[in-house]
Amino acid sequence: MIERSYTGAPPRMALPKGAIDTHLHVYLPNHPAQPGGPALPVGLPGLAEYRQVMDWLGIERFVICQGNAHQTDHGNLIEALQSVGDGVRGVAAIDGATSDAEVALLSEAAWWGHGL
Repeated sequence: MIERSYTGAPPRMALPKGAIDTHLHVYLPNHPAQPGGPALPVGLPGLAEYRQVMDWLGIERFVICQGNAHQTDHGNLIEALQSVGDGVRGVAAIDGATSDAEVALLSEAAWWGHGL
């Protein structure tokens, strides 16, 4: 289990305005691991805790990357993008079996956070 502290003085060197975390995995509790992928990590902080880290470090925006545990099932990624709103984009894992409709849905989800 990973334990984090969200207190203490922020780093002395401030990040530049508009700083972006370009690689974040999010594992929401209602999206199980898919066959062929690893098990879901245990004890990870959620999006609310990550927002605290963002505020602490001065990160304004971030990118959620599809985790290996979910393979090409994008439900977790889409739900995470929808729940965050502005300041986020997503990177999906697609293959030859990914339909045009799924790609369109992913494209729409990436723009729900239109404030970037």
